[in-house]
Amino acid sequence: MTVTTEDGGRTNMFAKGPQIKVVAWAAGIFEGEGSINIIPNRPSCASLQVSMTDLDILERLQDIFGGYIYTKQKQKPHHKQGWTWQMSRKADVYATLEKLLPWFGERRSFRALNVLDHLDRI
Repeated sequence: MTVTTEDGGRTNMFAKGPQIKVVAWAAGIFEGEGSINIIPNRPSCASLQVSMTDLDILERLQDIFGGYIYTKQKQKPHHKQGWTWQMSRKADVYATLEKLLPWFGERRSFRALNVLDHLDRI
């Protein structure tokens, strides 16, 4: 993601890895819209998901953490188009949860710690 600096130059926000403000922003999005799941038919896997109608937000999550974005099918013609950002590779889920965990509230932290513990045991 490229941003314009105060002097009019441009810089890549993620050239040296996610900055603390960017991770805090992502945790806020995840806290409000995300889910942390152990995949029922594949108990050795977990997934992170965020679904919404703002594709640009999901693209920022993908820039920060990786994963992929897929288009959701509209339930009715008058509904807005929606997308889901998802991550399910064990190492990626683990690393992402470790980055987000300090920024989560109590309920989301509890779920994240349970999933991290589950991933540690498999």
